[in-house]
Amino acid sequence: MTDAHIHNGAAGSNAGVYVNTTLTSGEMPLTNGSGSVTKNGINVPSDRAAAILNNPAGHYFNVHTALNPAGAIRGQFGAAVVSPGTDPY
Repeated sequence: MTDAHIHNGAAGSNAGVYVNTTLTSGEMPLTNGSGSVTKNGINVPSDRAAAILNNPAGHYFNVHTALNPAGAIRGQFGAAVVSPGTDPY
């Protein structure tokens, strides 16, 4: 992984970086093709956070690698479904 961003674009379309996660190479090592990452302190302007929350499907997360600099993994955001009385975290 070389970096990762949130982009504002609907499924099937590409868009510029909307939120820079500041993830850098080495912060998300992959072992046998899998890994996880936690990143604190990402600066998300309030208007952009509101736009993501109001229209999650209009945004996607993209992970870039040296072999796939345009994006190796892309995930479109969607609204979470939480059952009443449960803690989603």
